[in-house]
Amino acid sequence: MGPCASKSAGVHPTSPHKKRLRNVAEGHISSAAGMAGEALLGVAKELPWIAPVAFLIGAVVKAAYDAAALKEDAKSFVRVVRSVEGVLQHAAVDGKLNESAKEPVALVREALEEALAHCHKLARRGTAVAMILSGRDVATFEELQTKLHRGCDLLALACAADTNLLVRASY
Repeated sequence: MGPCASKSAGVHPTSPHKKRLRNVAEGHISSAAGMAGEALLGVAKELPWIAPVAFLIGAVVKAAYDAAALKEDAKSFVRVVRSVEGVLQHAAVDGKLNESAKEPVALVREALEEALAHCHKLARRGTAVAMILSGRDVATFEELQTKLHRGCDLLALACAADTNLLVRASY
């Protein structure tokens, strides 16, 4: 057994190497959070009402990574937020983020505002309080996910209705 295979040769948790790895990982998380919402900002030039949603997506992703309590649930919620971002980007690329999409996007915006507040609460809570309220906090993530999905469903309906009107108008 070589020196690298022994238990005593392991990396100490406070070693410079371990700290460097942690800093690199945090940098990747920070850059991923920073990128969230940026693609939608390009659309905001033509549709200024989408800009707050783009900023909220980035803020929610960052706040979820900063959460001290329920870290895994917060990270899972990031996947939901990023999928909503993908839906909005897809609608934007297809040219379907128009006036009929304002109301569904407003619902998404409201849910993102609530999510941001919730993630900020999780970042400030102590361990004991977090343990006591964990069931309620998980339920809040589930409710927020439902609201985001509802907004996306309504967006899909609004986009489909517009497409249907265009097809009818062309004949």
